[in-house]
Amino acid sequence: MLSDGPLHGYEIIARMRAENFERWIEIGDSSVYQALTRLEKKGFVKPTEIRIGKNPPRTVFELNKKGQEFLQEGLSELLRKAPVFPDDFNIPLFASGFLKKAELISALEEQKKMAAEKLKQIEEVLSELKDKKSEVGVMLIYDRLLALHKAHLRWLTDAIFLVKRR
Repeated sequence: MLSDGPLHGYEIIARMRAENFERWIEIGDSSVYQALTRLEKKGFVKPTEIRIGKNPPRTVFELNKKGQEFLQEGLSELLRKAPVFPDDFNIPLFASGFLKKAELISALEEQKKMAAEKLKQIEEVLSELKDKKSEVGVMLIYDRLLALHKAHLRWLTDAIFLVKRR
């Protein structure tokens, strides 16, 4: 967000809320300020205190040249890495043979219902974001979430079919 220009912590938090960040990542308000402090200590941002009227001074953070270079290099590197899909769902799948067939089917059907609801929520947010002409990065995240949840829903349908056939 700082690559767009100087911001203070509250502006970053407000933009995160406006872009529905909480739907795909949990970041508390204090974490934003802690991150800004870490960026400052590493020399990636330049803090400036400003005062508007009689309001108390606010610290505005601006990405400096070192921060811009770090952002470019880091993002490029991260986007080139193969994604890892750690998933808590794999653990119970591994042990699912211990369940009775009816219980396994019931659990998978419930998972399918939740996945369908999550897919609907993602589609709604994506529609809102397209209407607002949101940033490309935010759109890419929701597009990816949409594809992953559609694939998960298809997999659940196939898995239920497979378990019922056995």
